[in-house]
Amino acid sequence: MRKVMENNNVSDDIRPFLQFMISILLKILLLFSVAEIVGIETTSFIAVLAAAGFAVGLALQESLSNFAAGVMIIISRPYRSGDLIEVEGEMGHVLERYGILPTPSQNHKIIVTK
Repeated sequence: MRKVMENNNVSDDIRPFLQFMISILLKILLLFSVAEIVGIETTSFIAVLAAAGFAVGLALQESLSNFAAGVMIIISRPYRSGDLIEVEGEMGHVLERYGILPTPSQNHKIIVTK
C-alpha cells in the first residue's frame, strides 16, 4: 500500500491518514469474515453498523465537510509558500505549507481551511 501511494505521488501529508483508515477498514472486514466463518450471523451487525454510521454522519455533517475540504486542499495543493491569497476579504502571503498567513488587521495568524 505504501509503495502504491509513493508511485502515485500521494502527498506525504495525507499518506499516514490514508494508511490508518485502510488498516482500520481491513481489520473490520477481517473481523466480519472470521465471524462468518465461525458461524456467527453478521447481517444484523452490519445493519447496526450502517445505521450508526448514518447517524454519526448526520450529526457531524458540518465537521466532516470541513475535514473533507482540508483533505482536498492538501491533495490538490492550490497554493504554495509565498503565494498571495485572499480569504474572506483578508489578503496575505502563505508562510507555511499548511496555509498559515498573517492578517493585516490583527496581529495573529489564521489557518486557511477553505
